[in-house]
Amino acid sequence: MSNLLFSSLLKNKLVSGGIFILLSTVLNRLIIYSLIPVYTAELTTEQYGLIGYYQAILQLMQMVLGLGLYTTQLSLYYDYNKNPRQLGSFLYTINVTVAAVMLLSSGILLLGLELYGHLLPVSSQELFILKLLPWISLVQVMNLSNNTFRIITQQYKLLFVQKITESVCIALAVLYFLYFRGQQATADFLGNLAGSALSLLIFYPGYAGKFSRQFSLQQLKAALGLGIPMILHSAANLLVNIGDRFLIKYFLSVSSLGVYTFSYQIGQIMSVVMTAFNQSWVSYVFKTKNERPEKDFNRQASLIVISGCIFGLLLLLMSDLAIRYLINPEYQKAAIIIPVIIAGYLTNYFNYFANTLIVYYKKNKLLALITFLALIINIVLNIFLLPVFDIMGAAIATLLTIIIRGAISCIYIQQLDKHHLRISRLVVLLTPAVALCLGLGYVPQLIWLKSAAMLLFITGYSILLYHTWTRKTSP
Repeated sequence: MSNLLFSSLLKNKLVSGGIFILLSTVLNRLIIYSLIPVYTAELTTEQYGLIGYYQAILQLMQMVLGLGLYTTQLSLYYDYNKNPRQLGSFLYTINVTVAAVMLLSSGILLLGLELYGHLLPVSSQELFILKLLPWISLVQVMNLSNNTFRIITQQYKLLFVQKITESVCIALAVLYFLYFRGQQATADFLGNLAGSALSLLIFYPGYAGKFSRQFSLQQLKAALGLGIPMILHSAANLLVNIGDRFLIKYFLSVSSLGVYTFSYQIGQIMSVVMTAFNQSWVSYVFKTKNERPEKDFNRQASLIVISGCIFGLLLLLMSDLAIRYLINPEYQKAAIIIPVIIAGYLTNYFNYFANTLIVYYKKNKLLALITFLALIINIVLNIFLLPVFDIMGAAIATLLTIIIRGAISCIYIQQLDKHHLRISRLVVLLTPAVALCLGLGYVPQLIWLKSAAMLLFITGYSILLYHTWTRKTSP
């Protein structure tokens, strides 16, 4: 049975690609997440809160200054890939534009901080972090552009090497600055800059070899037409996920933000898993719809949602054990927050799949509108829930926002492309796992009973996964 499952898995391009991306992404994140016990041991919740706060600013900066251009590789690659010269010109155009805009913006921001930084209500440590953010943003966006190209062209082995190398470089650099240079929260940002820059020096030249060194204003205009709406979508999407950190700092405290940042980093592993499968799904959908427009995607969608449920429940089990027996007692409150975050990212599955088809049909402006609406909903929910439920309110607000946004996206995509997704089947598969995550999150002590319930449920899903994988389907 296991040999048959493995053989079927390797023959399934979507699943094998998803697993390869998943392995590279999970190992990349595991290396970074291995720093969490170090942070919880060496940093106070206030210092951890600073990391969470300025990491949110960093990610927002990357979204805005990157102009959404690296994501246009996905939409426009198949328009140019039959002509290597056109493709090379397109890659050169978007990368040069991103680098120029980010360097100019970084210079202006750094000059402003040098002249007026003393007027900001921040400590000297925070001011130093702010000066690092533009440079970290630059090198990480260029690495991201390289990684995106590898996904589109299904160069999964090279993607694996790139991502693992980058995470190892970052982790080692962080440990160096934390232990040998005596930095605190600053070590995270110095390590990210040094590690990402080293990875860029190693792998970017191979990607740049695809460029034709010919700038095309027409291609840039086409890319911006798709990229600018993606800025709004990506920035709003990012704020839906991490914007609550700004509100937590305002309504509660930096210490509470530290606990929430820790909870989010653990729960976000679920997002890493689903994003990895989604990246394979994106490549699969774009390629298949260009070659076989009549293809039905329902079985592939079911494969991913079942796999996601299994990973989510295993993550809940492992995080519960780790928090109770390994993590600093200051962070114990995370035990009831993490299940809500995991449930949210499981539910976010519907956004991933719907958004892929929205982007395929080049409805980027609509995608940006849906995400911006979700951001407004999230802000309103946080304002009402944070004062009542403390940091749990932020997790609940994120979960509710994801559910509402997923419903809107799926309703629209059902009208746009009825043939390719049967949403009701996916809801039936996903709902029990989400309910179990939320239910067991509020059982405070019975750890072994919780473990037995989750393992029993995972066994059932594994059997379902096996039958779905090996079921005969028409070619």
